[in-house]
Amino acid sequence: MPSHPPFISVFQAARAGFQWEDSAVLYSELDVRGKQNTLLEALQILEPNLKRLSLIFEGGVPILHGELHRLNRLLPLSDMGEGIGQLTNILLSIFAAAGGVVLLDEIGAGIHYSVLPRVWNVIGTTAEEYGTQIIATTHSRECVVAAHEAFSQTERYDLGLYRLYRNSKGEIAVADYDQENLEYAVEAGLEVR
Repeated sequence: MPSHPPFISVFQAARAGFQWEDSAVLYSELDVRGKQNTLLEALQILEPNLKRLSLIFEGGVPILHGELHRLNRLLPLSDMGEGIGQLTNILLSIFAAAGGVVLLDEIGAGIHYSVLPRVWNVIGTTAEEYGTQIIATTHSRECVVAAHEAFSQTERYDLGLYRLYRNSKGEIAVADYDQENLEYAVEAGLEVR
C-alpha cells in the first residue's frame, strides 16, 4: 500500500466541476483567519463589480455567494461563470494545501486570455504567501505566455516550464525551459505548450 506524501496535496482535474459546498467550508476557514478579502480581491480581477462574498444556506447547504454592485443582491458564485469558479477553485486549493502542493490540470480553462497575466500574478503571490507549490498543466500557449509575463515582473522568477514531446526515435522527451529559454521561445513564436 502506497504511503501518503509527507505534505498536504490537492489535485484539481480539468473541468471536473467544483464542489461549491467544499468551497464554503474553505471560505469559512479564511473568514475565521480574517483573510476573506484575499479571495474577494482576486475574484475582482475577473468580476470588477464583485462587492462582497457571503455564505448563504440553501436547503441546509452552505453556498458561497457574491454581491455585484450593479445588482445589489447576492448570487451563487456558480452562476457567475466558469472563470470565477476556476479561480475560486485554484485559490481555495492553495489555501487548503498551505505548505504543500496543488496539482492543477488545464489551469487556464474558463479564464479569458486577456486577464491571464493578472490571474497568474495572484496565483504566484498567493502560493508564495501560503508556501504552496503549484504544478499546472495547460495546452494553451496564451496561458504559458501569460505565466511568463507575470513571473518576469517579480523579483524572483519562480516559474519552470517542462514541455513533453516525441523525439526523433518516437520516444517521449522533456524540454526544460528556464526564464532565458522561455523568453527566446516566446519572442520567436516557438511551440511552448
